[in-house]
Amino acid sequence: MEQELTSAQMRVFTSILSSLHSARKKQVIVIEGLRGIGKSFLLARLEGEISGKASIVDCQNVYYRWERMRQSPIHIITTHTIGQHYSDETLYERIGKRYQEWDFRVFPLAGMSFQEAMSYAEILRGKTRGSLSLENTVAYSLGIPFLLSHLVREGMTEDIAAEVLARYLHESFRSGCALPAFKSEVRAYTKIEIPEYALMKIRRIGEEFQTCKIYSELFYLFRRQEESDTGSGDDESPLFVAPESEAIYDEMLRDGSTAFIDILAPHIAQADFMRILQTFGCYGKEDFSLIQSSAQVQRFGAEIRKVVFWYRNEGGGVWACESEYAATRPVQWLLAFTEKIADQYPFLRTEGKACFYFHKHEHRGMTYASAIFGWMVESFLQQRGIPYMCRNITYGAIYAYNPQQRRIEIITRESSLVGQLR
Repeated sequence: MEQELTSAQMRVFTSILSSLHSARKKQVIVIEGLRGIGKSFLLARLEGEISGKASIVDCQNVYYRWERMRQSPIHIITTHTIGQHYSDETLYERIGKRYQEWDFRVFPLAGMSFQEAMSYAEILRGKTRGSLSLENTVAYSLGIPFLLSHLVREGMTEDIAAEVLARYLHESFRSGCALPAFKSEVRAYTKIEIPEYALMKIRRIGEEFQTCKIYSELFYLFRRQEESDTGSGDDESPLFVAPESEAIYDEMLRDGSTAFIDILAPHIAQADFMRILQTFGCYGKEDFSLIQSSAQVQRFGAEIRKVVFWYRNEGGGVWACESEYAATRPVQWLLAFTEKIADQYPFLRTEGKACFYFHKHEHRGMTYASAIFGWMVESFLQQRGIPYMCRNITYGAIYAYNPQQRRIEIITRESSLVGQLR
């Protein structure tokens, strides 16, 4: 069944058709709105109604290829995302200067009403196991489909949702977040008031010297996924399952010293093994460009330098893609260590199945890059329910993920063990 236009989209839809019908000269029509508010969806619905009357043109072409575009014999319809920047003047300034013989009209597109967003959230929730209440999910989405589709994820909390919304608004209204008129400016594009908790988070963004919370990066992850179109609909959530993991990674970001992490999944079912190969681009070729271009790495913006991807399949075949680091000794040490503690942690037994090993280190003080890499791998393994052990030297512990309990279990904080084979 074809998705219906929201009430706001329908108003813009009919207004544009009316404007085209009554136009006495060519028009540049801009649909203006926040990121992910539904501009592209509206354009797709308009396309069948404007054939021969107007052409849909990317805003970059309207801006940079104006000499060619203004030769068009028909109207031009484009979009503008709030917060989008160009080289030396705004899109509207460029249109005003370069399309002087044309009429210029802007149609602001608002988000969904609270009730529309509730209905949409119920549909999305049917496909997920969202943790945040529907009411809070809608409140922190501001009725914007882009936000709503991510806030319904399992493991989402009010604190995380507020952080995502704060970063989203800060990115869109970077120059105006501290102004008294900020709320009214946002209100032009949404029908839902900004929750006070999100406003508090926005005020804190300007006070930050550096990011010390791992989930501060979530919005940027979602944005990269949208921009690169890497979302396949069945991607694992980037949220941790284990409640302890967020605090571990927050502490890593506050640490300014050692940047070093090893992650070993000692036994992996065949389906999960193939999923890891697909997700991280480990296709049996010692080529980091395949890993660097994988969907997971692109989403997280992870740096594939000073890393190791190593696996042993069920047949005993070994493959490694490594950079500036010898994989063999740490892998063998970690495998031997899991065998020593197998009686206490039976979920870490190798069981003769495939196993995977991930490693990342950086120069002293560059803990951010290692933290992003570790978050990328650990959240993936947790979402897949894959047990693993992590030697996290930045955090100062060896710990394991127990998928039955869905929790992190600290194995040791003994420095002699944690730091061995660095």
